[in-house]
Amino acid sequence: MPENTDYFPGPPAVLTIFNNHEIHGTPIAGNHDSRFWRGHFNAIEIQGVFMRLLKVIVMSVSFLCLTGAADPANAEQRKLAGKAARQALIKSLADEFLLEKAQNPGSEHVATSGHSRLRGQRSSFANHDGCHPHSPSDCVKATCDRLGVFGCDEQDEVLAVARACQGNPDAGCVSAVCDLLGVFGCDSLSEATAVATACKASSGGCVAEACRRTGVFGCDGRDEATAVATACQHNSDESCVATVCDRLGVFGCDNLNEVLAVARSCGGN
Repeated sequence: MPENTDYFPGPPAVLTIFNNHEIHGTPIAGNHDSRFWRGHFNAIEIQGVFMRLLKVIVMSVSFLCLTGAADPANAEQRKLAGKAARQALIKSLADEFLLEKAQNPGSEHVATSGHSRLRGQRSSFANHDGCHPHSPSDCVKATCDRLGVFGCDEQDEVLAVARACQGNPDAGCVSAVCDLLGVFGCDSLSEATAVATACKASSGGCVAEACRRTGVFGCDGRDEATAVATACQHNSDESCVATVCDRLGVFGCDNLNEVLAVARSCGGN
């Protein structure tokens, strides 16, 4: 083939890569310069380094994934251990509060996180526990009031409400839960009696405080609100829940499961 300076078939016959990464070889005919080949091979070398680094990353991720997948039992055990430790802490704080209350029944406040919280102080919700002698008839009246003029005027309707209200010390819990559920959350006999049944031996103050801790949307559903009412059984008011949650910190008592655990422990469960 005749020599053609415009034709460039490939690299020169002899190339040597030294430690300083400079590429030297047989001069190339025409206008082509050896700097072209230095840049070309430097790019190849950089690409090789990148590919080796990528390989190391992929192998590391694969190793971590295989390690985690190979030992699910230990991961589950660690999860259970953490949950048990958390429950033990909540129970310990609740017992501490109950013991102090039993030893100092006339005390007006309990110490919480370096400051005092009035034991009679209510949350931003209404005072659902009231300030007058209570009886299950209060629960019946409050429940029937939610049903409207014709929702609780028949004997079988009143009897159904009365049965559901057995064990309710007052109207506090029913009022608190129905307020959370809104206007249409307790306006049928089945809905209202389900709430009253969940509220047996529960305190409206406890329900209000527990739901306040979960945020605006933490207790806006029927399942969530009735779960809180059930967890609040045997809580005379909101003071234990408020004290334990204060001790756990802002992020230690701000979701439904945490609040339910606190309320149950405060009720002796």
